[in-house]
Amino acid sequence: MTFDAHPPFIPLWGLGNRHLQTVVGSRLRGRDGRLEARSQRRVFDTGNGTHVVALHTPAAGRPLGDVPVGKNAIVLVHGLAGSATSVYMLGLAGKAVMAGHDALRVNMRNCGGSEQLTPTLYHAGLTHDLDAIIKELIVRDGVERIAVCGFSLGGNIVLRWAGDAGDDLPPQVYALASVSPAIDLAASSHRVDTKTSSRLYRDMLLGLLRDTASAKRKLADEGAVTLHPDLAAAYDAVGDIDALATIREFDDRLIAPSFGFDGADDYYARASAAPVLHRIRVPTIIVHSRDDPLVPPELIESDIVRDAPRVSAVITDRGGHCAFLARRPAPGHLDRYWAENVVLDFFEAASAGDAHEHDE
Repeated sequence: MTFDAHPPFIPLWGLGNRHLQTVVGSRLRGRDGRLEARSQRRVFDTGNGTHVVALHTPAAGRPLGDVPVGKNAIVLVHGLAGSATSVYMLGLAGKAVMAGHDALRVNMRNCGGSEQLTPTLYHAGLTHDLDAIIKELIVRDGVERIAVCGFSLGGNIVLRWAGDAGDDLPPQVYALASVSPAIDLAASSHRVDTKTSSRLYRDMLLGLLRDTASAKRKLADEGAVTLHPDLAAAYDAVGDIDALATIREFDDRLIAPSFGFDGADDYYARASAAPVLHRIRVPTIIVHSRDDPLVPPELIESDIVRDAPRVSAVITDRGGHCAFLARRPAPGHLDRYWAENVVLDFFEAASAGDAHEHDE
């Protein structure tokens, strides 16, 4: 698969460094108050005592209020320790609604203030909730055209979901996108935990994960939520959550046992998207940078991706992680946030049948 209808990425002056792109690029961006004012909260019952919160913004020109999702929708999934209000989620959602799509920004379990709505935490291969949401949009709302985009860990979830579904993916889903996806969870965890240059990210992400896990346990102690037995047992075995010193240790001792995995290695192997990319049956784009400080680019450039017939990889030399802040907007693009514009371009091309297969 190939998608060549995109401009080259040229980073903003002074933001050529991977860390400046990743950290400063997102901090330069203000929140879109107009988009948030037009958004409404929706709760999805995904089964087994779990409810997931999403934020729905109708396409420009559609009425506000308690309305179903429109016929043409883009569903967005955030990254590790993010939420529906992460700046990249707001950025792509804003572009989508201006282009005539309804946007649904999905919070993963416990994110966006939803800790009391599920007996579990979440993990990088938890595709069940996304599947339930997509099916509800089709059955209850009558959505006819759905594109799905995930960022970072959310990108892995989207790709894993589509790969697992294979030929059974709902026909209403016409395209997928994944920005800076962690499709090899073991490799990403190792990079964040061991590279000196990634220590800042490890400490930040681990702190957020520990805070969420601690808040969840506090709610359980107060009787505000009933934990799944496996999660309760994992908490008991861990003891001091703040003593978990690496992402791998957090995954190995808390996440893996609470979801029935036999440790971190088993979790990473069974939740990563890389092994199922070849089973994806709709046009799919992966946007990634070779200087990504969190997700190694080697797998994105490997035969695993090249041999997936419906997956196109757009790989830049610079761009950081989920950043891609360009020097200037490309012709036809609304702003400097290059990856979001490329994703929307891809969805438009896929909808028109212009994202085509390519024989290598």
